[in-house]
Parts: sequence; structure tokens; C-alpha cells
Amino acid sequence: MAPPPELANNPCRGGVGVGGGSSSSVSYVSLFLIFISPALGGLLFGYEIGATSFAISMLSSPSSLSDPFRPSWWTSSIPSHAAEGLILSSLCLGALLGSILVFPLTDRLGRRAEIRIAATLYICGALFEVLSGTWLRDASRSVGVGCLVLGRTIFGVGVGFAMHGAPTYMAEMTPPAMRGSVVAAKEFMVMLGVLMGYAGGYSASGNNDHWFHMYAWGILISLTMLLLTWSIPRSVRWLMLRSNQEEAFRSLQFLYRDNTEAEREFATICRQIEDQQSMGEQRSSNRRIFSGPMRRALQVGLGLIVFQQITGQPSIVSYATVVFENAGLGENSSVLLAIFMLCATATSVATVDRFGRKTLLYTGCSMMVVALAILTGAFHGYSLDTDNTSQEGKPHVRQFMILFSMFVYIGGYQVGFGPIAWLVLSEIFPLEFRGQAVAFGVQMNFALNFLVQLAVPGIQDGIGLSNTFGIFGVLSGLSLIFIWKYVIETKGLSLEEIELKLQRMTQQGRAQHLRETTPLVAP
Repeated sequence: MAPPPELANNPCRGGVGVGGGSSSSVSYVSLFLIFISPALGGLLFGYEIGATSFAISMLSSPSSLSDPFRPSWWTSSIPSHAAEGLILSSLCLGALLGSILVFPLTDRLGRRAEIRIAATLYICGALFEVLSGTWLRDASRSVGVGCLVLGRTIFGVGVGFAMHGAPTYMAEMTPPAMRGSVVAAKEFMVMLGVLMGYAGGYSASGNNDHWFHMYAWGILISLTMLLLTWSIPRSVRWLMLRSNQEEAFRSLQFLYRDNTEAEREFATICRQIEDQQSMGEQRSSNRRIFSGPMRRALQVGLGLIVFQQITGQPSIVSYATVVFENAGLGENSSVLLAIFMLCATATSVATVDRFGRKTLLYTGCSMMVVALAILTGAFHGYSLDTDNTSQEGKPHVRQFMILFSMFVYIGGYQVGFGPIAWLVLSEIFPLEFRGQAVAFGVQMNFALNFLVQLAVPGIQDGIGLSNTFGIFGVLSGLSLIFIWKYVIETKGLSLEEIELKLQRMTQQGRAQHLRETTPLVAP
């Protein structure tokens, strides 16, 4: 169905809506489909992390030596730590490669096509992972490890496509009143995937099951994700970017039960795009992603990505497992940690559209600063060998401090940076540059993730854990200043209104700069 006649000739003149469609007229079945297909990409990312951590543990366990399905290439002359590092890092490197590949293709492919490509790559990657433990379990060292690494790398390329396409599609298809919770729920799905991977691995290890079975389950979830992409329309705003107004209107009809509301939302989007063009920021052919009007948005989005990574969360979570095991939690530690992270993320998802993005960022970062200050003091002179228990044989008071502050830190990250950085990144860029800008943010995320994980062990060995946590605490404090100075509140605003807000702030900044730098001329 084409847009109604009153909108067809000049769609920006129809309708009366402001700030997006009413959430009361949204079809929740359609909204669920719009959410679940891209969100499964995040769930599979988390599942791969959790499943692989247990797969490595099961392969390295002395009890697995009697397992006839243990691959012979794992017990060959290759050093186990080198094999572990190669296997674990391949996912991150694949994701970085995927985000680089999607950068020039995003506006040609569209968001839905990216999600389909991601699901296809997930299936191919998981197949190679299963093959490494079945048909190739008796293969040579290079073939066996190479097949598993290749599978993880292909899976990682899919992650690069999914982490770009999923939040962008959700943001462009969801009404403003619900956008925060829907996009932030992607991070919830990532944490749910981690928990599923940990729980599946824990169950498999307890039943002496085979490690590659966990990867086989990933194939089934990926197939479900791929099939669901045929139940959702293409992104309405991407279609508007391609001047395909007829299909864009059909996408809105998919979301709204009331056809009148779809017409009003269609007119609102068109009118806001027209208002953007009247702001004086003409979309000339030589305008680029790093040009002046984009700098404010880049400062906000990429700044959040940088602080998300350099505050040390990946390394602290890795060290948390060791601390939990020394506290007597043993093999349950990873599952308990994932459950806590899931609950903290759920809190953010449930409150982001009520309290706003900046409030949750302030709250999360403040929790991180407090927790890292406690960790800095608690680890000063602390030794797991000598301070593990008190003289009475009970856990040492420092251990309680460390466990408590670990949970506060992880909770702070999952309330703030974890879901909110990706949400803001998907909101603040102009339509014609949103695809490339988010792709660039994904590249920075995985590149910094890789570098931080590579550097932190050496820093810990060089200056000790206390000083390492102290550095992370200072960086978390700086992130609070950054949020106060640069991050804008986007709660309740349509994507077009957010762009207009950033444009006005850019123009006001230029005007103030001119006033401050222009010399006074005597009359």
C-alpha cells in the first residue's frame, strides 16, 4: 500500500504528531518481532563467550584425558596457553574485521540485511566449531586448532555485523517513548547469552558431556534468528534515506495497529527531516562523517565507547572469577557472576526511559569510582596466599571487601556504560551518517577491547593490582566529567529531534566562539 493521497505528494505536510507515534497504538507482537530477531544476535554473542570459557576449561581439565571425544590436537605439542590465547582472541579479532567490513556497506545493505548476514555467519562459524570436535578430532595440530580458530573468527565477523545492525535497527524502528528500553535490552540479551553459555557448560561438565555440544545449540539459535528476519520489515528511516517512501510507510503500518497513527508518524518523520534541512546545514556532496557538524555527535558517541573500555571492566571481570574461587564459591562463581550482571542490566533496561540516559550513566560511573577506590585500598599489600583466611580459619575481612566491591563495580558498569553507551551511539548521529558512524564506533569498541585485554596483564605484573585498580578509578572519575560536559539527554526525543538538538548546540557553540574571538571595534 502506498502512502495515503494526502501524504503522497508532500508527506511532510500531513499529520499533526510531534516527537513520534503514540506507544498506546503500537502492536506489541510487531514490536517483539522487531526486537527479538536482532536481539538474538546479542544473545549469541554472549552465549559464545560463556560456552567457550567452559569449553576451554573442559579441554584443559585433567579429567578430560579419559574422554574418548577429547580431540587429539589439543594434547599435541602445542603449548596449551598459546592455544587458549589464540582461540579466545579470535572472536574479538573477527568482530573487529566484521565492523571494518560493514563500514562501507552499511547504507547499501540496510539494517535488516546486516542482521541476516550476521545470522548466516553465526551458523557457518558454529559449524566449523562443531567440526573441530567431531570429524576433525583426530586431525593434526594445525588443522584442529585452525578449524576452531576459523570458526570463532567467522562467528566474530558475524558479531561485528550484528553489533552494528541490531541497535541501529531497533533505534530506527521503535517509538521514542520505548526506544531506550528496547535498545538497552540488547545488552540484557548479551548477558542472558553469557548466563546460558555458563549454565550449559556447567551442566555439560557435570554430566561428562562433550564440549562441542554447546556449539551445536548455537546453530539452532542462529537458524531461528535467520528465519525471524523474514518476519520483520526493513528500517523505516533507512528506507526514507533511500527515498523509498512507499515501503517506509508499510514498515510503519507493520508497527502500529492504528493506520491513522502510522500516517501521523510518517508525516512527523518527514517534517522533522525537512526541518533539519532548513537549519542551514545543507547535505552537500562533499560532507563527510568527520566534518564540523558531526564533531559534536562523534565526541559524545566515541567518547562513551572509549571510556567504556579503558575503565578496565573486561580485565576486572576476568580477575573476579579467580577471587570468587578463592572465596570458596568454586565452579559456581561464573554462573553467579552472570546472574548478577543480568539483574543489573535488567534494572537499567527497566528504568532508562524513566530516569534518562545521563542519570544512569552518572549512577553507574559513581558506583564504579567507589568500588575501584575500595579495591585499590583492599589490594594494597594483599596476597591470595597469605590473606585468604583469618587466623580462625574464616574468610579474611579484605576478602569480603574485595567481593563486595567487585559486585558494586560490575553492577555499576551494567547499569551505566554496558547498555547506555550503545543506546546513545545508536541515537545521536544524523540519518545519512548513522550507519557509518555506528560502524566506526563498533570498530573502536572491539579494537580497544582487544588492546585493553592485551595490556592489562602486563600492567598488573608491572605495578601491582592496587595501582592498576587505582588507574581505573581515576579514569572512571574522568568519565563522570566527560558525561557532565558532553553527553546530552535524549530521553523521549525522536531521532530527528535529537539531531536538531545537536545542530542547535553546534551553532550556539560556533556563535559563542565567534563572540569570544572577534576583537571589539571602536565606533
